[in-house]
Amino acid sequence: MAVVAISSLVMRGSVGLRATVFALERRGAEVWSVPTVLMPWHPGLGPSTRTAMPDVAAQLRELGAHAAAVDAVVTGYFATPEQVEAAGRFIDAVRAARADALIAVDPVMGDEMGRYVPDAVAEAIARELIPRADVATPNRFELNDLTGGLGGLAGARALGPRTVVTTSAVETPGETGAMLVSGDAVWVSAHPAVEPAARGTGDLFVGVLVSALLGGASHADALAAATAATYAVTARSGAQSLALAAQQSAIANPPYHLAPLREAAAPAPLAAATARGAWRDAPVVYGVDGCPNGWAVVTIASTGPLAAELRLVDDLAPLIGTGAMAIDIPIGLPDRIDGAGRAAEQMIRPLLGERAPSVFSMPSRAAVYAADWEEACARAAETSTPARRVSKQAFVIFPKIREVDALVSPLNQDSVFETHAEMAFWRLNGERPMPTAKSVKGVRPRDALADRIALLVEHGFDAAFFEEQRPRGVPLVDLVDAAALALIARRCRDGVAQPYPDPPEIDGRGLRAAIWA
Repeated sequence: MAVVAISSLVMRGSVGLRATVFALERRGAEVWSVPTVLMPWHPGLGPSTRTAMPDVAAQLRELGAHAAAVDAVVTGYFATPEQVEAAGRFIDAVRAARADALIAVDPVMGDEMGRYVPDAVAEAIARELIPRADVATPNRFELNDLTGGLGGLAGARALGPRTVVTTSAVETPGETGAMLVSGDAVWVSAHPAVEPAARGTGDLFVGVLVSALLGGASHADALAAATAATYAVTARSGAQSLALAAQQSAIANPPYHLAPLREAAAPAPLAAATARGAWRDAPVVYGVDGCPNGWAVVTIASTGPLAAELRLVDDLAPLIGTGAMAIDIPIGLPDRIDGAGRAAEQMIRPLLGERAPSVFSMPSRAAVYAADWEEACARAAETSTPARRVSKQAFVIFPKIREVDALVSPLNQDSVFETHAEMAFWRLNGERPMPTAKSVKGVRPRDALADRIALLVEHGFDAAFFEEQRPRGVPLVDLVDAAALALIARRCRDGVAQPYPDPPEIDGRGLRAAIWA
């Protein structure tokens, strides 16, 4: 990713290019920095010499000769209207060379105290850059300014760019956050307010947002990443300056649980949500089970003979949306737990009889994202009633849960269905729990799994499929579980699978939380 970033440069502090470039580079982008003004420090730290860079137009004109290599342009603070006009011409050159380049405009104009750029600069941004933007990221004061006081959702839709992200849009007491509007979609990601907060949060936010979009993230997931990273860094920094280097891990891997994402508009009814999407017409479905070296994926035909195939993959992203996927991993993590786990777990345990102990109680998202077992236990106890710790068996699968939590969003979850291997076999076995466990002490795995393999053969699998050479790192038990999940994926694709609970719960990110069978 090659990104041209045009904004202010300070010698001390983490604002302007210092914040935006750090975020972009930490997340893998190559950045061409174009400073518009040079200052010893941000004006919030006191008076300082402010030097407008004199040759911005010439520099951008020369960079324009390499426009075909530019993936995105990000604009921020400008010192003069001439600089803004030069940025507009540069964007046109990039557009001519790369129609797919992303143009992100952060209209740095003012805050609750009013404009802090000359009127001519603010007017040039509105005239030259906003109409050219794919994404605009005003704060709520700048949005009001740009829309003649309209502001809010109406202002975001009237501004012009197809995607508008308003920072500081959430005005709930003790809380702040951002709102993304793109077409009919409206997403909000909020977190506790940090007072006093260091300057530069908007610059950091736009760097994470743009890098996420360039990396292929959905609008909603990019918003979640930018908000979570900005809050994590701000909360762990002092009031004088953002601690970018010290908190760089939060920029590279945003802690999503800190800034839950929610859809501002009412979500679509479940039946409509699970009935839409090209994945329903795909020729295959997937059963996915975690294994030591990645994910065991059993692919079967969506209709007719199964034609089963086993693969070991380390990244599920390419499969999302290409067919119904049933995966044995929790999706939808609550902010806190009341009772014995999520409603999904509480509902299926009574159905599974002696197999019920295989259903782990998932703790809160905060516990799942803890760095170690002791911290996970502490976070789980803080966010549960009665206070509960985390079992070591559950903790072992937390990395897999985090991987899926980062991959699945409310915008792509319609084709991804959480299930549970024992629940899958319960359904396949005529709604009866399997009479024997998958693992029996002193018994060979193949013998312990014999009744399950026989049941899968009854449902269309070729017995030879379970005799074939497996990829290294895929135990037989994971193959058997993934095969059962693939049959549940067929049921999900056909619209006959049942969620437990029905309707599913919705977590803080807007993900549905239910076990399907």
